[in-house]
Amino acid sequence: MSFPIHARGARRRAGLLLLLLAAAILPAFGCDDERDAMQTTEDFLAYYAAGDFESAYALLAPSSPQKQAHWTRDYFARAARLSYGGPYDPGDFDIKPLGHAGEEVSYSATATLDPTDGSEPMVIGCEISLVGEDGAWLVSYFDWVAVPAGEVEAAA
Repeated sequence: MSFPIHARGARRRAGLLLLLLAAAILPAFGCDDERDAMQTTEDFLAYYAAGDFESAYALLAPSSPQKQAHWTRDYFARAARLSYGGPYDPGDFDIKPLGHAGEEVSYSATATLDPTDGSEPMVIGCEISLVGEDGAWLVSYFDWVAVPAGEVEAAA
């Protein structure tokens, strides 16, 4: 069965219109929001683990405790270096959702990462919360714990 050329063009336009409508409507139902929040979480954790504190700082929300306390990028980097035990080789975090309410979403994340200096692997645990601000997901809360893998194995 063949269709006249003008009918094929109309079908293409209708298909394109449906695609555009779906792209406009789906974010309103949270489909893209959760993916974008997860991507921001993955990016922040990767930057932080690698010691790229400038990029991690750029993902902090104005409502975060660090920015509320007027931390500069340099102060954030110094404070992070003292407590996080890295930098680490890239690794995969196991990220699990904790909750989502309106414009706030929270995750927990764990990983075993290898420090770039060759020292003992570290078991990482963290909690991270994000808030939707100005059309983007930004980190509003972050807590990170790094423990040598040997200590975790000995305690188990």
